[in-house]
Order: sequence, then C-alpha cells, then structure tokens
Amino acid sequence: MVIKLYMSSLSGSTEIKKKQSKIKDLLESLKIEFEEIDISDHRNEKQKEFMRNNSKGKKEGETPIAPQLFNDDKYLGDYDAFLDATENEQIYEFFQLQSPKKDKKSEEVITNKNGDVEEEEKTDKEKEQDSTSVEDEIKSED
Repeated sequence: MVIKLYMSSLSGSTEIKKKQSKIKDLLESLKIEFEEIDISDHRNEKQKEFMRNNSKGKKEGETPIAPQLFNDDKYLGDYDAFLDATENEQIYEFFQLQSPKKDKKSEEVITNKNGDVEEEEKTDKEKEQDSTSVEDEIKSED
C-alpha cells in the first residue's frame, strides 16, 4: 500500500503550496512511503482525472483541488481531513496504516559531544513523541 499525494507544482496559491509542503514534511518525518503525483504535469492527465473523479470538493458539485490523499486507489481525504487527523493524533488511522508498535524497546545509535557512538534504548512511544514535534509544528502554523 502506497500513500499517494496528488499535488500541483504550478499552483499560484501560497496557501495550497504550504498545505502540500506540510503533508510532505509529516510523511517524511514519520518515514511513511508516499508517491507524489503532480496533476499540473500534462503527462499525468489520467491521474488528474482519477483524482477528480474519486475525491470530493469542498462543496457539493465543486471540482476537487490539490492536495488530495489516497491509499493506493482508496480516497482518504483532503488537507482539512489530514489536519483533523493530525490534531486528533490519528494520523496512522487516517492513512489506514498500522501504527508502530508501542513500548517495544529498540536501540538507536547516537553520537555524544566527543563524537563517540553510543547506543540509547528508546521505546517506540518515545520515538513517537520525537516525531510528534513535527505534528505540533503543523498545528501551530494553522
């Protein structure tokens, strides 16, 4: 299953560009594999048509605009739905992905002040809190 981000590199709206960037930043920070589909590229006309036919506009009968999110071919929602999931700490549920296991111990390699490599044990919950900082940044910007 691959998350698909339908976006537009030619949007004249700075608001849309910011929204697209926030989604990409969060996906990258959580190390969630995703595919960007630029609907402004004429080579992606079929994908653009797919996005428009399978997603929802803000109002009834309105043409959907980027960004739109899918899990493979299953529609997930637009930026507002993404933001709601982020604010409610349900981002994995929104993307229909399994959340990383909680409280499972793992080792992370870190470098101390002297440049020496040390191993640090962190629970997945602690790692999740580290990645939550990006989610908090998204919330504070909106």
